[in-house]
Amino acid sequence: TPGQVKLFETYPETFKMDVYQTRRSASYPSHVYDAVKVNSTRAELVEGGNGIKNTSVGIPFPIPATGLEAIWNHILRYRGEAMVRQGGQAAPTASGNYTFVGFVDQLLIPYSVEGTTPSDLEKTNILFKFKQKVTEPARLAGT
Repeated sequence: TPGQVKLFETYPETFKMDVYQTRRSASYPSHVYDAVKVNSTRAELVEGGNGIKNTSVGIPFPIPATGLEAIWNHILRYRGEAMVRQGGQAAPTASGNYTFVGFVDQLLIPYSVEGTTPSDLEKTNILFKFKQKVTEPARLAGT
C-alpha cells in the first residue's frame, strides 16, 4: 500500500515486512469422503425439497441435479462437528453512545458427527443445535 511504501522510505533501516509463502490446501477427515461416496447413491430430497433423507456427514449430493440439491449441499457442507465463537455487538445511538453486548455462541452439528447414521438423524430431525450465552454487560449476563 502507499502507506507501507512510505514507511519503507522513512525508516529504511528499521522498518521491515515479513513475507511468507502461502499454503492454501485443505482437506476433510477421511470419514467425510467415505460418507459423501455413500451419500451419492442414496440421498434424496423430501417434501418438495424442504428436507433430505438417507444421508449423513458431508454433502448429500456430490453431483447436484437441481438447484435445491445445490442449496442442501451448501447447508450441510462439512464444518466440523461443533463450533464455539466469542463475539459482540455495539449498536450506537444518535448521540454516539453505545452499550457493548458480549456473547459466546456454541453450535453442535449432529449431521456431521462421525458415525451418525441417516436413521439417527431421521429420529430427531435436527440439523443444528445452537446455544448463546450473553457475557456482558452484567445486567444481561447469563441470559
